[in-house]
Parts: sequence; C-alpha cells; structure tokens
Amino acid sequence: MALDLKKPVGWAFPIEPDLYGGIKMANYLRSVEDSIVMILRTTPGELFVEPRFGCKINEMVFSPNTNATVAAAEYYVREALNIWEPRIQITSVKGGIVKEDVYTIRLNIKFKLPALDNAESEIGYDLNLEGGAL
Repeated sequence: MALDLKKPVGWAFPIEPDLYGGIKMANYLRSVEDSIVMILRTTPGELFVEPRFGCKINEMVFSPNTNATVAAAEYYVREALNIWEPRIQITSVKGGIVKEDVYTIRLNIKFKLPALDNAESEIGYDLNLEGGAL
C-alpha cells in the first residue's frame, strides 16, 4: 500500500492552530523535516524524559568557525539523525562556512525516504556559532 503524501500523519512543528481552531497537521515529508529540525535544535540533556535526545551541535556555540568545526558539526548531525530519525537514510551531510556571516555554518542534509520508495529530499540548516541555531 502506497503512502499518501498529502494525507496528514501528525502535528506540524511548531505546534500552532489551523484555520479552523484545531491543531495544524503535517504530511509525511513535512513531519520528517520538522523532526529533523527538532532533533538539531535540541541539546542532549535538555529533555527530562529522554536526556540523550538531541544533537551535540548545540554544544559548539562559541567554537571557532574553522574547517575542523564544520567537520565536527557534520559528524554530530549524522550521528544524531541516525539515532533519532529512523524514517530516513542519510546520503550526505555537507557543511560550509557562510562567507557573509563568519559566525554561521550552513549544513545541507540529503536523505532518502524508504517509505516513499527511497525518494530523495534535502533540508538546509544554519548553525550560528555566536548564539545557536537560526
């Protein structure tokens, strides 16, 4: 049975009301993307119910924006998503220093969705070393 891409599968993140006063819902891809962002924005130890949940990139605030820092961020992202988002298979995590903002690392995460016949997707994420995620 094929997955209906337009059918809602869960709450959208951040949680907010829809036009009818209910909770805004997300389709499968949006649900996966929201989950990725939630994982990347959460620092391990932040959630009382699951202290291991999250990504260590948030501990990199105030690190120097160097190639070594970018490589560590790529590693932490891959590690966290492999643990906490079982609906995806990561194909690449590439980071780079943003020329216009010396405090920002831009991460591009490419992944496959096995439930959607290995459809490929990607999401971008900016990490601000001066003060966390953007």
